[in-house]
Amino acid sequence: MFSARELERTDPATLFRAAGVPRAMELAALVKPCVVLEPGSSRKRTRLGGLPDLPEGEPWPTTSAGDPMIFVGQLDLEELAPTSIAGELPDHGLMTWFYGPTGSEFAIGWSAARPVRRVTPRAGTSVLPEHGATLRSWWSIPSGARECPIMDALGLTDEERSRWGELYEEWMCHESSTEGHRVLGYAEVDEAYLTAALDTDEGLRARFFARAVSDRSRVPYRDADLAARASAFRLLVEIADLDELGISWGDGASTAILVHEGAWRRRDFNQRSPSRDACALCFRS
Repeated sequence: MFSARELERTDPATLFRAAGVPRAMELAALVKPCVVLEPGSSRKRTRLGGLPDLPEGEPWPTTSAGDPMIFVGQLDLEELAPTSIAGELPDHGLMTWFYGPTGSEFAIGWSAARPVRRVTPRAGTSVLPEHGATLRSWWSIPSGARECPIMDALGLTDEERSRWGELYEEWMCHESSTEGHRVLGYAEVDEAYLTAALDTDEGLRARFFARAVSDRSRVPYRDADLAARASAFRLLVEIADLDELGISWGDGASTAILVHEGAWRRRDFNQRSPSRDACALCFRS
């Protein structure tokens, strides 16, 4: 199995060719750096669960019904400096993630240069067990599923797609490689990009679901408008294996928060009530 250390010494194309991966050059160009959040006993400010550090005067996020959201985790952006994604996000402040109790709403925040303090929610708010989190550089690849717009656009044969799927399972799903939770890279939830694209345009959604089910599942991204909208969203964070953190809502086994490229360029990472064209949330059961 490949490792991040191997990638530091060589390049993905060389590794792929040596492993017999078809169309190695094209597929190597798709590799993206990411950071894995590994729950542990770290005493730094990056953590999963517990209580958040919010800017002075900033209230605890609530749902549209006024219920307090659940704090899932925060990332100390200064810790990204030595990682493979340095420069992809702001280099200072804290980024926080909250989900609604039912998982249908979420909020993200960025403290920037504002001082922060540990905040206790009002009585009755669900608080997850606290886990410190260490950062580990990794490299992510798209899964090769037909729901992945990037891979679908390559027009891989069934044999090529199968071989790529084997590599994906080995590299991205093996417990010794990316067990934990991921910042940036590709969402493991392929449907996340499709969900985000359709949620931004009612007309596009209506057109898509008017098609036969077989056509929707076979070539979902052959629609140029759908492909363009899907590719405009980038993964911010994906939280997997939620049971480890004591999260038990619904049947979601992982969540992915995606941010539109436009909001990303503006560094618009304060989304208390995210608009559909700025952020998207996807669950995978």
